[in-house]
Amino acid sequence: MRKITYIKRTLSLLLIMAMAPSMLPAFAPTARAASAAALVTQIEGITGLSASLYSLNSNVVEVTGTASAVSSTVSLNIDPNVTVNWGATLIGSTASGKYLLNLTGGGTFNVTAVATISNGSGIITVTGAGANVNIDGALNTPGAGNGISLNVAAKDVTVNVGGSILNEGTNSAVNVTAGVTGVRVNVGGSVVSVPAGYAINDGGTALCANNTQITVTGGRVEAGSACAIKSVG
Repeated sequence: MRKITYIKRTLSLLLIMAMAPSMLPAFAPTARAASAAALVTQIEGITGLSASLYSLNSNVVEVTGTASAVSSTVSLNIDPNVTVNWGATLIGSTASGKYLLNLTGGGTFNVTAVATISNGSGIITVTGAGANVNIDGALNTPGAGNGISLNVAAKDVTVNVGGSILNEGTNSAVNVTAGVTGVRVNVGGSVVSVPAGYAINDGGTALCANNTQITVTGGRVEAGSACAIKSVG
């Protein structure tokens, strides 16, 4: 009789253990930024662009080539431990208020060549908190469009301009969205907006306290009929 009772208890325990996973609350998988290999695959799918890893098992992605007639935003979800060296050129125009590149995740994005855009939209918007953006090449926004060359829309982003950002339209070369805090803009190269936009606009058009730090160590920050550096708040 004791043996039968023991077997019943053992079976009951095994049954409870088998049912336990289904009794636990369901959790959605954690969203993760893209690995270097995943970014290579994504970028290789864009006509005119070529991407490769700097070396085997590397977290550095090298991008070259020219993509013309770009008409929609390319979103690069860069993992915090991944670096993208962007030596490619993008030519095109998205809808007004949109950008050619949207940098999400908290990785590093280095512009090493000339990224050009036609009228009507911006070049890069940064929506990944903690990201690092280094402009050692050039961002050029020619013509009379109203696109922003580089927009920062996430907190704790660091922008280093050793090369040049030129906006020849009516908007800012560098813009920090209102309410976004902890942004660092370090200029050793040139940030220029002519004839009518701001070179660096901190705070958009709304009152705010962005706590943005702008450091100019050389080069030039220049605007035409607007302020070179505008801070609202």
